[in-house]
Amino acid sequence: MNLKTPLKVLCLLLFSTLLIFFTTNAFSQSRKVSGKVVDESGNGISNVTVMVKGTKVATQTDAGGNYSVEAAEKTILVFSSVGFTTSEA
Repeated sequence: MNLKTPLKVLCLLLFSTLLIFFTTNAFSQSRKVSGKVVDESGNGISNVTVMVKGTKVATQTDAGGNYSVEAAEKTILVFSSVGFTTSEA
């Protein structure tokens, strides 16, 4: 019996298990962040880009100024729109 084949299968199984564990752990740290972008009068501002700083993850506010985006804990959101000053929160 060739012992190299079962050893290769065992190593591949171990590697696959570790890969799934670390991938699941990395994605489990993000959560859904939602809110509303308003002007001084409290009216929602539409079409504001909400981006997770340092990533390509972004969304836009709807007609009422509401947004929802997946972000890791302690990340910075960047809000930008034509005619407004870009701000971070």
